[in-house]
Amino acid sequence: MYLRILILFLISLSLNAAEMVWDTDSTKKVKKISDSEYQSVLDSYLKANTLKTQQLLNKLGYYLNDLDGNYGPPTAHAIKSYQRDNLKIQDGKVSNNLIIALEKSYQQYLKELKNNKNLTVENYNTGFEAAKSGNYEKAARLYKLSADQGYASAQVNLGVLYRYGQGVKQDYYEATRLFKLSADQGYARAQVNLGLMYYHGQGVKQNYQEAARLYKLSADQGYASAQVSLGWMYRYGEGVKQDYQEAARLYKLSADQGDATAQFNLGWMYRYGQGVKQNNQEAARLYKLSADQGHADAKNNLEFLCKAQPSVCR
Repeated sequence: MYLRILILFLISLSLNAAEMVWDTDSTKKVKKISDSEYQSVLDSYLKANTLKTQQLLNKLGYYLNDLDGNYGPPTAHAIKSYQRDNLKIQDGKVSNNLIIALEKSYQQYLKELKNNKNLTVENYNTGFEAAKSGNYEKAARLYKLSADQGYASAQVNLGVLYRYGQGVKQDYYEATRLFKLSADQGYARAQVNLGLMYYHGQGVKQNYQEAARLYKLSADQGYASAQVSLGWMYRYGEGVKQDYQEAARLYKLSADQGDATAQFNLGWMYRYGQGVKQNNQEAARLYKLSADQGHADAKNNLEFLCKAQPSVCR
């Protein structure tokens, strides 16, 4: 009843004199409200409430989709998740009581954040454990809370979830944004992930030069994945001048850290003498190191080499 009165009042504010009629029993102006006008205002009111709900759920890490005010399965699911953790009901519906509860929860979170300096790290660690157990939705929620505080590890981990659509809707643009926030802090794992986005043109325009630049920033910090990725670009001359020796050097740096892909790639270069002196025995050794970690191509190449030259595999 009160909602209808409020809606009628809002409608009355938007009326002009031409839309009015005089009440024969008084001097009050009265509007003849059509069903379509009533529905339009009601829809606007509900959309505003839904948007407010989405915004609060987003701040609490429960809603990680578009803030558009449209009620649908993602919003309903986020509401149910919040209700499951905080309330007795789980109806998934937007309501004034829900908004009040969300506002209280957010204020409580801000208070806890102020009083507990380790909360950001704790949220990240709990999210990391959730991801390890396969609960990506919980991981995304906790990473979001930590990422919003500028925590680089959480930003890149949340970006990975967006890239692969784990616990959230796949979104290359959001993944790229998060990787950049973390990379701008000098975080090596974010730099290589952002480089991958530029290499594949996911969320950004494909740019091999920028990919190589980011790989180098990460590789210079000793990050094995970046070393093998940059080595690949030098091997094939993508974004940099082709240089087999530099490719082999980078592969070795990564292979020495136990990276299976680098071991396989370096083995290939020894097998065919690219950037290094041809050496089938060293190729076989590297293939085996990689194959022992489950690298399928390394296993196949090792079997082929051992059949062709059994002496190098003894």
